[in-house]
Amino acid sequence: MCVGYRLFTPRGSVAYFPDSEPRPGGEDQEMIKFLDHADVLILDSQYDTVEYERHAGWGHGCVDDSVALALAAKVKRLCLFHHDPERSDKQVDNFLKHARQLASQQQAKLKVDAAREGMIIRLGGKS
Repeated sequence: MCVGYRLFTPRGSVAYFPDSEPRPGGEDQEMIKFLDHADVLILDSQYDTVEYERHAGWGHGCVDDSVALALAAKVKRLCLFHHDPERSDKQVDNFLKHARQLASQQQAKLKVDAAREGMIIRLGGKS
């Protein structure tokens, strides 16, 4: 079960899912309905697919599933977060590159970022 939050403002909505493990392949209909057309989704994306096979059930998500969920819910911007503290910046950059490729392969307009300290996202405008 995933516990998330969604904040609605006059400029848009933000959804936040810490320590969450959506169903594989973005096929979580309850989450898709909850996230429908969110402007920003901040989603636990700690693992790649190989790591996730060893950590399924630990309460942390997979980058591929995060992108699939965001696409299914027609989210505008996905922010990958809950990076493993053992990961290097280069590894996080590789996760981000992979996530962007997944979105691009679907010819989606989904913007994908990796959370970083001090990051600011302005709803309804540039970040």
